[in-house]
Amino acid sequence: MKRVLTLLTLGSLAASLPAQQTPPEPTAAPAPKTTLTPDQATNVLKQLAELERTILQQRGTNLGSIIQKLRTAASSDAAAISFIEDCDKLVNVERKDADRDEARKIEQKAEQAKRNETKKTEDKEGDLAMSLRLSLEYLALTLEAADAKDLALMVPKVQAFHQSLITHGKKLHGQAGEMLMRPVAGGGGGRRGGLALDVRVVIEAYQLDRYLRREGWPMEPGNIVRMYQQVILKPSLEKHKDDIATIWDSAINAEATFRKERLPEGEFAIWQQSEYPALRWMRAVDLAGSGPNPVSGMAEMLKVIKDHPGHPSSPEWIKQLRQLVAPSLPDPAPATVAP
Repeated sequence: MKRVLTLLTLGSLAASLPAQQTPPEPTAAPAPKTTLTPDQATNVLKQLAELERTILQQRGTNLGSIIQKLRTAASSDAAAISFIEDCDKLVNVERKDADRDEARKIEQKAEQAKRNETKKTEDKEGDLAMSLRLSLEYLALTLEAADAKDLALMVPKVQAFHQSLITHGKKLHGQAGEMLMRPVAGGGGGRRGGLALDVRVVIEAYQLDRYLRREGWPMEPGNIVRMYQQVILKPSLEKHKDDIATIWDSAINAEATFRKERLPEGEFAIWQQSEYPALRWMRAVDLAGSGPNPVSGMAEMLKVIKDHPGHPSSPEWIKQLRQLVAPSLPDPAPATVAP
């Protein structure tokens, strides 16, 4: 099978990006004691503008190439495994001057991973290769988000990714599902035939750590609600109040559908009892605090309490709603329970 990526290409791309093992961020440069003349300042600013254009262009070219390779790797199980194999060799053989035996072990693990996918394993742990492919796709999205001027521009791609999660949901139980709930930059690989299916080796191979720190971008591929809260819903909370209820409904429905597809029936029932009411409460709080009609939002809060009186958070919910309705009144003494 043709390799997704040659070691030579990996090495050249990795060399063009900053090293992962870097010192802490430098502090701001101290103000100079001498003042430049207007002509000197103009000259320096002109040079800085030219350098900035060149650096951003090179950065975009490098990241664009890596993003394309990630998406190519995510296109099939075999491509994803070969991609991981090449990254593994670069990180653990070439850069560490390891011997041929180490490279042979990596090759053997990759071949074993391609051969040993059985229905029995998939029934127990889920489709780990599919989970890896989705993780690679999410890593590509994360790199795109790193340079996006506005994260709102990423919303259509994020929603398409969520649809992929739901489409493959039945294959994403067990370790496969757990992999997608861990931060993509923090690893979280499963094992398939002895080969570690772990996107961390990709991040290390390409020196990507510094590009995965976009504020407001969730790092867990499978955390649908957090993506809605931090990226999709946030603009509406600030500017488009009429859309808040609809967006929250989409978030809750997508999360519930994904959970139902990937969780065993008993675990999904527990999610419905504990997490689903909490999501409804978060929706109601946003409607009361940022929606077009705060009174309707408070009515939604009251409905959640009435619908789920046995929820562990219901006493706290009562306190929150009481403070909104009558903020000047002190909290009543806790009710006593008859023995």
